[in-house]
Formats: sequence, structure tokens, C-alpha cells
Amino acid sequence: MNQPRPLLTEKTAAIAWARAWNICDISGLAPLLDDDLRVTDQERWTPMVGARYFVGLASDYFEYVRDVAGRATMELATAPGDRRWNLPTRPCVVEYRSGRPVYTVLFEVRRGRIRRIEKRLLPPDSQIP
Repeated sequence: MNQPRPLLTEKTAAIAWARAWNICDISGLAPLLDDDLRVTDQERWTPMVGARYFVGLASDYFEYVRDVAGRATMELATAPGDRRWNLPTRPCVVEYRSGRPVYTVLFEVRRGRIRRIEKRLLPPDSQIP
């Protein structure tokens, strides 16, 4: 008997992302990605478009960094909302490199799939009041 698929939320998307990056295995995240996935990253000039393309890049990256000491690690967090625009807080992932927070990763979920992933650079410590 087929079990109904659990509802995918931004929080479960964040959990799947953090798990994939922390264990260097895209297989748990890949089925959750929409075919028209769009990944934006402030360190890249152009967005990554398409789940197949992104999964291929991630697989190659994981092969490369799997045994590298000091690779990026991910932790679940909550992105603050904005009262001026009535925006609520959102689940997210914070990416750490060499123990320092570098990115906030946000997710957009539509029709039970991750439709958009947005990686936002965090300001350096010297710019945080």
C-alpha cells in the first residue's frame, strides 16, 4: 500500500538541506527538488536552474569535499521576520566555514517540492554591531 507523502514545509526542506550537506549525500534531498528549481547564491553571478543540474553539481562537490577537514557545516536556525512588511520569521540553515557563519540558506516550497533555494551572504563580524 502506498503511504501518503508527508507535507513538505520550509522547515523540513531546511532539515533535508542541512542533512545532505553535513553527510555529503544529495540522495535524500534530490527527490524533494522541483524540476524547475532555482538556486541563487551571492557568490555566483548566475542562478543555478533545474533540479538535475543542481543535483549533478552537488554530487560532484560532495565527491570532492567528503574527506576534507574543515568543510562547510550546516545548522538549523530561524531567519528573523520584518515587522515593517508583516513578514514572519522563517526556518533556515546557517552555513559555517571554519567555524564562522557565512551564509543563511532560505527555501521556498510549492506543491510539495522545493522550488527555490536562496543563499545569502552574512556580513563579516566586523560589520555586525
